[in-house]
Amino acid sequence: MISKVEKKVQKIIRGQSTVELALVLPFLLLFAIGLTEVGFTMFDYMRLANANREGVRLASRGPRYDDDTVIDRVVASGGTSGNEGGVVEPYFDTDDNLCVIVTRIPAENGDQFSRSIRGTLPDDYEALNIGLIEQENNAINDEINALRSDEGYAIHSNKLIIVETYLDHDLILNYPDILPLPNPVPLYFRSTMRVTIDSKL
Repeated sequence: MISKVEKKVQKIIRGQSTVELALVLPFLLLFAIGLTEVGFTMFDYMRLANANREGVRLASRGPRYDDDTVIDRVVASGGTSGNEGGVVEPYFDTDDNLCVIVTRIPAENGDQFSRSIRGTLPDDYEALNIGLIEQENNAINDEINALRSDEGYAIHSNKLIIVETYLDHDLILNYPDILPLPNPVPLYFRSTMRVTIDSKL
């Protein structure tokens, strides 16, 4: 038979556990919410990176693919999502959450570069320093082509294609008092490739 003292001790222990749970539970919930938000944000970032790379790969195949085709590839590569009515829509939408910038840097110094933009540019957008990119690219390309010529290979074109993508990632749980994060969270990814097909024509 349990004594009165043992019963009091058990009540004290149970009360202490309840108080500890009440103190720790908010932090555990906050951690779980934060982890969920980070997970979905990283998922969107990987989706954005994949779509960006698909676009720059297509653009690197030469001038036969214009900027609109490249941007369409980026949008299509973002996948689809279903809304409440069961209608499947593209996940990326340049009228809503995506901005795509396609920049073509020509092979010769002094030639005009071209830039196409679809979507709304972020307020803090900083345009690429085309002059610096051209200098770096030409220096690297000259070294590569010197080695290729020495070995008897055809030289490569030094045309560049750059695809920049901005995505507005909406938070699942928007509680600014608990999670002081911007909503939407701006995500950015940039890829650069040399236009390779031209050198084979």
